[in-house]
Amino acid sequence: MEVGLAEQGDSAEFDAKFFRRQLGDKLRGAAAAADAGYPENDGLVIDPETGIPSLKAFRADGQRPSAKRLEQEIKTRMPERSLMGIVARTAYWVEWWRRFGPPSGNEPKLTDPSRSSRARTWGRTRPPGTSPA
Repeated sequence: MEVGLAEQGDSAEFDAKFFRRQLGDKLRGAAAAADAGYPENDGLVIDPETGIPSLKAFRADGQRPSAKRLEQEIKTRMPERSLMGIVARTAYWVEWWRRFGPPSGNEPKLTDPSRSSRARTWGRTRPPGTSPA
């Protein structure tokens, strides 16, 4: 009854055909109301060439004063958080950092991972064999 449809027990002939008939009647009624209100509806446009309906973007007049008050109240009650604080907090609670590992399965098998070819390449600032100036 909340949506305006009869339920089992409301009608003696409640079955799938009756339910479908109810839905069809609701749809026809909604379509007739939309058709009747089309000339005054500035947001609905039907392309004359293709017949495809589309809705124009709706522009609001602005925020209501109650919405502005609500926004201010939320800002005063909600603590300010930094991105790093959020990342640290989620890492603590969810432990998502455990899901990340080395890009290949070979890294943990190295005796000294910091001496791997990738670490040497990333850490290189001058050609090998040269001394700092």
